[in-house]
Amino acid sequence: MLHEQDLYIILKLYVMRNEQWTFSSLSKHLSISTSQIHLGLSRAEISGLYNAGERRVHRKALGEFVLHGVRYSFPAVAGKITRGLPTSFAAFPLKERLLIEPESIIPVWPDPEGEAKGYSIDPLHPNAPAVCRRDPAFYEVLALVDLMREGRARERNMAEHEIAHRFEYWR
Repeated sequence: MLHEQDLYIILKLYVMRNEQWTFSSLSKHLSISTSQIHLGLSRAEISGLYNAGERRVHRKALGEFVLHGVRYSFPAVAGKITRGLPTSFAAFPLKERLLIEPESIIPVWPDPEGEAKGYSIDPLHPNAPAVCRRDPAFYEVLALVDLMREGRARERNMAEHEIAHRFEYWR
């Protein structure tokens, strides 16, 4: 069975695309142990999201999962008001398309270094806020996935085209 951290790993590999990587370098990028990387990729392969022989992500399968399965497999539940890093519709790329009032309560990943205040949702992995501060492309993808995990239908519909385009998945 796929775990949240497995999706976190696969999404990072997707963002890296043609970059060369080792289990050790991926471990450093994600702040996850090498053994957890191995286990996560094994589960992702069983789930059809990763091909270990070719060391590549199945983009279309990943896109389909993000669009249609992630909110059922890994739903995000709104928590208490806290300081953190904006995610979902409050992060790029969708925040540019939505009118968000300054006093609106937005979704955030709890993070003591965060500059926004909003309702907490747990990221796919606890290290996501720190990793995403160093990796804007990964941050965008995780924010889009969070939108599919917790967003209302209006926001999810806005994100579908962006997700389909990024993962080269078309319904």
